[in-house]
Amino acid sequence: MLIHYLDDFLGGDKDTTAANALLQLFIELMQELKVPLAHEKTEGPTEVLVFLVFHDQFWLTNDGAELYTDSAGGNGLGFGIYFRGHWACARWPESWEKEDRAFPKASTGSGRGTPSRPAPSLGNLQKRADTLLRCSLADNTRRTYTTALNAFQAFLAKYNLKQNMPIPAPYLVWFIAYCFENNCAANTIKTYVAGLNYIHKINGFQDIHSMFVVNGLLEGCVRAKGHSRDARRPITKSILTEIIAALPSVCYNEFEAKVFKAIFSMAYFGLFRISELVATTLSGSSNQIKRKDVAITTNEQFMSVTLRIHKTSQHGPPITLKLPREKTHPCPVLAMLEYLSLKPAGTSAFSHSNGLPVTRQQVTAVLNKCLTRAGHSTQNFKTHSFRIGRATDLAIRGVQKTDIMKLGRWSSQAYKKYIRV
Repeated sequence: MLIHYLDDFLGGDKDTTAANALLQLFIELMQELKVPLAHEKTEGPTEVLVFLVFHDQFWLTNDGAELYTDSAGGNGLGFGIYFRGHWACARWPESWEKEDRAFPKASTGSGRGTPSRPAPSLGNLQKRADTLLRCSLADNTRRTYTTALNAFQAFLAKYNLKQNMPIPAPYLVWFIAYCFENNCAANTIKTYVAGLNYIHKINGFQDIHSMFVVNGLLEGCVRAKGHSRDARRPITKSILTEIIAALPSVCYNEFEAKVFKAIFSMAYFGLFRISELVATTLSGSSNQIKRKDVAITTNEQFMSVTLRIHKTSQHGPPITLKLPREKTHPCPVLAMLEYLSLKPAGTSAFSHSNGLPVTRQQVTAVLNKCLTRAGHSTQNFKTHSFRIGRATDLAIRGVQKTDIMKLGRWSSQAYKKYIRV
């Protein structure tokens, strides 16, 4: 038997002799075909083969893969592994003890005793540099810049313009005017230019924002269109109550109703951005809260939520928010307790019964179904409407603006844009 997986070849047979014969036959065949093999990576025959599989965007965090391992060196000891709700442990092979094999020890940083590694190729260094640059951007920012690039490429295609780097100044002028003519908001045009500017600077080209004509055009867009009001409508406490009541009718089982009830309640009462609570893609994201970030006091009167990464602080210290138990329904503490009593094992704070993380797209889809079921139009209701609604309700109740800013983690007067009074 021979299996070809990416650039690896895996072979096997019923016993060691036959497996060894197969291995030698394969090596001779590769030599005859002049296919180079990495002999230092060739293993076997063996009953256990260890190999690495890399994600298409590289292995960035253990949290993303939900894989954790630990080991203890020394005779009679072993190792343990946890992977997505499953765990296992075992002792080191007895043959290692009989061989008096030396177990690796932790490096002290001096470089002594550590095995030498061949220097990575320049190609691998470039790949690593590309990965680090991708990590420098938040997921949402990367998606926004990709949208900007797609819009610019669509503009080039429409006018049969050749894509050049650096971008010629006339192309930028025409692109901004094109976006304006297509009724793009002034802020959207600014975002598109910021995306193109990132690509420019990352390639060592001129800062687009240093161009007088570009800044003039962007300012002109603002003055010509005026400051457009945010059209997103607030999900107030009364609307929140209605959409939560609709959940059993739109969700296909009790568990799904519980998880979305907890998400909706927490998004409203905690003034959370939805990307802080759930994954932005099905593959998961390292930015949303984890199960370990949510704690409920023993008397069930308060819930603390720790944000390790958020919009206004990508690298700062974590912040912990404290949500009290509400005297009436809906209540974020009770909703979370109900959900946690059914939650499967896993690191994500919010996941489906099969362990997969809940995504922002799924929250949007369920929200729209609930709004329709409750008799509301879905127009202008977004996931950010929870944050807008809570800020509005607090202002109507007469809560001081400094307290609203603290609860919503606003450090400027931007909070005023969220209040619909």
